[in-house]
Amino acid sequence: MFVFTGPTDMQTHIEQRLRKAAAEGARYRDFKHKDELRKFLFERQGHRCAYCERPVSLKQRGKKNIDHAPGRPPSTKIEHFHPKSLPAQGKNCMTYNDSHSPGFPLALPNLLLVCSGSTASETHCDTRKDNQDVCDTFLSPLTLDPTTDPARWSLVLINRDGRATPNPVIFNTETAYDAANSVLNDVLNVNLDRLVELRRTRYAEFIKEFAKSRRAHFKHHSRQSISNMKETLSLKMKAELLTENPAFPSVQWSFMRAELS
Repeated sequence: MFVFTGPTDMQTHIEQRLRKAAAEGARYRDFKHKDELRKFLFERQGHRCAYCERPVSLKQRGKKNIDHAPGRPPSTKIEHFHPKSLPAQGKNCMTYNDSHSPGFPLALPNLLLVCSGSTASETHCDTRKDNQDVCDTFLSPLTLDPTTDPARWSLVLINRDGRATPNPVIFNTETAYDAANSVLNDVLNVNLDRLVELRRTRYAEFIKEFAKSRRAHFKHHSRQSISNMKETLSLKMKAELLTENPAFPSVQWSFMRAELS
């Protein structure tokens, strides 16, 4: 659940379409430009699911769509972070509304692109979340800002074992941390075995590459200069996160913070 860094040049155009539809009293299901909206969200999010960060396709999820093929990007659907069927319930719900077109169903701050969220035996991401309101216990990735402290670029930390836990810099009290952890595990189910293994494998790849770089570095430099090597690698990986939209960016970000700082 990493900060979005993809292009947003279509944003004004999409906002105008959504606000016009809201002003005309349209419901979300009647919105005629969903394909255009889907493409915008796809680009803004770097071709990744907003929740589990897997690469996704532009293909729309069907009613019986189950993600059986691990090597193929899953289909997608448009998610309302605050459920479109519910009025504002908590103090933070209005964060995801649009003051220019009141109503969560057509508010761009409330819209995310997510994966199909289904395996043969389990659901996750929005398919698991369904109509649960988590506005007061969790945050949308849209609230993250790439111009702020890099420590706040992700809602989650990924451990070496691939498990996702709340970022304690953001969820900085015991109550907030526990509530966010419950959302990750009970509402979004992002720590199901398959997703954990994908992240664990990705983290292991970074460790392997770092060990290789260290060995190459020591052939030509003293061990005392390892801090400079770490700093250079960290800057390179940080730039990649902001410009290249890698898969599982929170894994890369967590590796940087745990292994290179």
